[in-house]
Amino acid sequence: MLDFDLAETRAGQDIFKKGKLEGIEEGIEKGIEKGRLEGLIEAIRLGMELKFGAEGTKLLPRIEKEKDINRLYAIKDAIRIVTTAREIEELLVN
Repeated sequence: MLDFDLAETRAGQDIFKKGKLEGIEEGIEKGIEKGRLEGLIEAIRLGMELKFGAEGTKLLPRIEKEKDINRLYAIKDAIRIVTTAREIEELLVN
């Protein structure tokens, strides 16, 4: 049986380097996605406050729990065209 440390071989170093780079890329992608979610929620918060006042801010805790970016975009876009906070609430239910 051969006894060696894979990390001490050129192939092992290449494997570890590739894995490390993939991990960094994945971390960057997750960070970007988190930033998008946070920015989108902030835009929704502002829209809800400006258009619906206190009635709109009551929905914010539910909106902030939403992690589906497509649903958040739909909510953001709906703020422009709906006339009541209740219509936004219906999007949260469906």
